[in-house]
Amino acid sequence: MKSKGLLGLVAACAMALVCTPSVQAQSADGEGISFGFRAGVNLSNAAMNDDAKRGTDPKMLAGFHVGAIVDIPVMQSLYVQPGLYFSTKGVKTEYENSEYPEENSETSVNAMYLEIPINVSWRYNFTDMLQLQVYTGPYFAVGVGGKTKTTYGDGEIKTNTFGYDKDAENEEDEGYGLGRFDCGWGIGAGLAIDQFYVGLQYQFGFVNTMTGDCWKGDNWDPSAKNRNLSISVGYNF
Repeated sequence: MKSKGLLGLVAACAMALVCTPSVQAQSADGEGISFGFRAGVNLSNAAMNDDAKRGTDPKMLAGFHVGAIVDIPVMQSLYVQPGLYFSTKGVKTEYENSEYPEENSETSVNAMYLEIPINVSWRYNFTDMLQLQVYTGPYFAVGVGGKTKTTYGDGEIKTNTFGYDKDAENEEDEGYGLGRFDCGWGIGAGLAIDQFYVGLQYQFGFVNTMTGDCWKGDNWDPSAKNRNLSISVGYNF
């Protein structure tokens, strides 16, 4: 899928979210379409092969997410739940050389995405005020920004996370070269306490983000796929 096509899907989903309050579709049990807002913390990392690690030690990077979801009832206790999020992900890598400490470095890859999850959600009511929600489904995302920072000794290089310009005059303008498109699968669970929500989700990225020209080479095939644990709070209307 091209980035333009995904951006079109993002725009269509955004329009659907905006129009949702005026939609009064009804399910068999009389419940209508509803919506809610979500925000929270991301604790992201990357599943990397040895070529991508290059002797580094990948570590978790903290970020955040904010967005909106739509609850579409399908049958009793079963819903389809699409959403639209702004989400930050990434990974931190550290390289240490005990023999040549001047070569030690640390790289923080910060990536910002517009993300569309499409989940199937099952509900169980403990009481009228307390409901368990379990969900799973795919997500699709496009990178919209972010900076990657590498520090070594007294030096620092900061460049755009997405894209690569081999003709750039300096390293700061060259770009880190990650691909913009990402998709994967998420699984999560949460509690709805009256109209408030708190939940936990884990996402497995399917796409190798290191596919740009700058990552190609003889006998070198790096791979890094997003992994993300998120903690969310929200409000359901």
